[in-house]
Amino acid sequence: MNLLKAISKWDGQSVKDLEPVWKRFSSDPQFAETAISLIGEAELEVAATWLLKRYLESEGELTATQTGSIFKQANNISNWESKIQVLQSSPYFKVSKRHLKPWESFVRTQIESSNKLIKAWALTAFAEIAKTFPDYEREANALLDEAAENGSAAIKARVRDIRKNWK
Repeated sequence: MNLLKAISKWDGQSVKDLEPVWKRFSSDPQFAETAISLIGEAELEVAATWLLKRYLESEGELTATQTGSIFKQANNISNWESKIQVLQSSPYFKVSKRHLKPWESFVRTQIESSNKLIKAWALTAFAEIAKTFPDYEREANALLDEAAENGSAAIKARVRDIRKNWK
């Protein structure tokens, strides 16, 4: 069985059921590439983005090309859980100037989301952009100030964490 077949068999209910898939396939040299290729496929993207996030949290690394592929596909993500998982992965992304625009576009769109968790994690992703590209720092601080003033409790908590870990 390959990774695509294993993901296809997932019932979509509990991500804990993806842990055996992770354990079985994470050492495959094509693991990240396969997971990235499934982003934007509605029926597979929750599993793919969860596995990709797990990969990055386990010290997996992406090439610039792989990161660029994620950024190019990000606007095609339809599931809210997948959006959050990609945004939560932002500290692990090495954003190059070449791939910045599609990522920035996705992040800006998510900052405007009515889903408070998506918005909170989009603020994290924008702060990560500002860490790499100092020209965004003033805007990131303004967004964080506005969110700290007017955001929900979840957003305010996220802003505190962002500021604690800034720089």
